[in-house]
Amino acid sequence: MNKFILFVVILYTLVVKGYAQRIEPKEPAMFEVLFTKHVVKDTLAEVEEHPWPDAQMALRVGRTSAMFYPVLRFFADSLSYYNKDLYWQLDRARFEEELKTKIWKPIGGLEKEYVFKNMPDGKWTVLNYFDMERRVYEEDIETPVWEITDSVKTILDYECQLAFTDFRGRRWSAWFTPEIPVSEGPWKLSGLPGLILEAHDAKRHYVFTATGIVKDNLGDVGIYIFRDYFKTTRDKYLNDRYKYITATTSMADKIAANYGVKTNTENTPKKAKRTPYDFEETNYPH
Repeated sequence: MNKFILFVVILYTLVVKGYAQRIEPKEPAMFEVLFTKHVVKDTLAEVEEHPWPDAQMALRVGRTSAMFYPVLRFFADSLSYYNKDLYWQLDRARFEEELKTKIWKPIGGLEKEYVFKNMPDGKWTVLNYFDMERRVYEEDIETPVWEITDSVKTILDYECQLAFTDFRGRRWSAWFTPEIPVSEGPWKLSGLPGLILEAHDAKRHYVFTATGIVKDNLGDVGIYIFRDYFKTTRDKYLNDRYKYITATTSMADKIAANYGVKTNTENTPKKAKRTPYDFEETNYPH
């Protein structure tokens, strides 16, 4: 078989193999909290020259479960699943605009991680897409142990209290409101006697800020994985992600090298190794 054809077949197989899409609504949502997620990706610079754009996130809360997801990514994923023709029309328009502006703006935004809480029971299910693969892992829910203080402030017209915790390698501060007695919050933060409306780690590398609460026209809380995916473990997922963000060659380049195939990227500059940063949780082998 021609080496290039073999390369394409291998690459296609790696992309499409795995488990089929998984759409499992669990229960009606009671409300949804909108958040901005701010991430500092150049942790060595005093001022980032090209800061990562804030992601618009949503925490959809049901009676026994919740899901924390990127709003634009959920829109793009669901549109590509339910209306492929419209999705590709929008994607083509996006591509043509990028040719003019030289600015990359994917339909689904840059944030891709979903966290499905208590789905299945007692577990977190986490989904992300990087290095040409959708990766999913399950892990037991770990509720942070909080220190509640007397400090108060108002967020979205709700009186909030300040709490601290050491969780997954970072020191977190969270403002929660007992006026909404739901023990939930953004990302994997939970366990307080009220809804978390703002949270950040001690270095403010990750900041979650509530911008609004929606109570009408909500969908179901559930697991929404609209495309094929690979199962992995939490440690491997984080380790693979870290290797990906610090890699100087792409997955396609690695496959091509293994099979002695020339690609049209060989004469283009390799991407520079990114400034090291770490994820919300840092307690994994890396």
